[in-house]
Amino acid sequence: MRIGLDATPLLHGERAVRRNSRNLLQHLTAMDAVDWRALYFDRKGDTEGRLGIDDEVLCRYPMKVLMPAWKSIACPSLEWLTGDDMDLFYAPDLYFPPAKRTPILTTVRGLAYLAVPEHCSIKNVQPLEKAFAYARQHADYFLAVSESTKQDMLALTDIPEEKIFVSSHGVDPVFRRVDVFNARAFVLENFAVERPYFLFVGAISTHKNVQLLVDALHKSTLDTVDLVLTGPYEEPFTTQLREHIASLGLSERVHLIGAIGQGGDTLVNLYAAAEAFLFPTFYEGWCAPPLEAMACGTAVISTQIPSVKEVTDGAAMLLPVDDVNAWAVHMEKVMEDKQWQASWVEKGFMHVKQHTWEKSAQKLLRVMQTIVGSHG
Repeated sequence: MRIGLDATPLLHGERAVRRNSRNLLQHLTAMDAVDWRALYFDRKGDTEGRLGIDDEVLCRYPMKVLMPAWKSIACPSLEWLTGDDMDLFYAPDLYFPPAKRTPILTTVRGLAYLAVPEHCSIKNVQPLEKAFAYARQHADYFLAVSESTKQDMLALTDIPEEKIFVSSHGVDPVFRRVDVFNARAFVLENFAVERPYFLFVGAISTHKNVQLLVDALHKSTLDTVDLVLTGPYEEPFTTQLREHIASLGLSERVHLIGAIGQGGDTLVNLYAAAEAFLFPTFYEGWCAPPLEAMACGTAVISTQIPSVKEVTDGAAMLLPVDDVNAWAVHMEKVMEDKQWQASWVEKGFMHVKQHTWEKSAQKLLRVMQTIVGSHG
């Protein structure tokens, strides 16, 4: 069995996509049951980060150059680029070369732009809708990253259930317990956060429901605890959020520190030093940050939405997306009842051990074998 892989995200993927794709494809290609072929779109031709397997194909034209032709005339085809001897081609993203004969399996990481468009920026919705439309036109099978994402696909699209498979993500082993004293010293030195703090990691955007955390901090009786928000800024939401923070008199207590690079232990230290990780999102396909926080030994408070329930599976405190009072009360209890806080830390740390990239790769391989077998 020969399976092709679009490994371009390892070189040029966005932050989370790059990390997830690298973990998944490295574990996948370590399995000897398949002849793997990796395809890279890389203009430079020598960008670091390849898998290093025996069978690799390089295209020096970037995807963005080829996409207009893919969309209009479905050329150059996958077979022209890689040969026509593959039993299946797996694409970790929604754009990939159109195929003439080879079945294509592509990944769907969530459908926020269809499920909660009112909470999404128009500038983000339109490109994602176009990418998903392309995938629906050219893919034969879809890999949902959670059961809740599969259910969204069934509810919001006409994709047949037999075309949708589920394989969840693992947690990068970089996320681990570290010395809390050293982590706090790191946060103080690098971000000037002196007091205990709650942490949010994710895009500073409407659909992440970040304002609820600011309102909960303001409503709580806590006056010696801060809030750290880290992630890429989405405008105009971030500017509006800063104005809201100032109007509540919280500018000295809410720290927006921007996006954190994927290298090093900066994010690990931020997780480890936090009193709790807060994730009030309206919608997720697969929610990695709660699991990352658990792996670092941090209690998690999140929302009662299907994907979070599925991913955390009883190991996190789950609250309504719009109940500011409930969030304030739970934030207070984390600070006042350290035994209770520690019980959630232990629940999370035990739970996250189930989510490994090895298991994810094994499940994906079984999906691939099922698809290839169905094609005789």
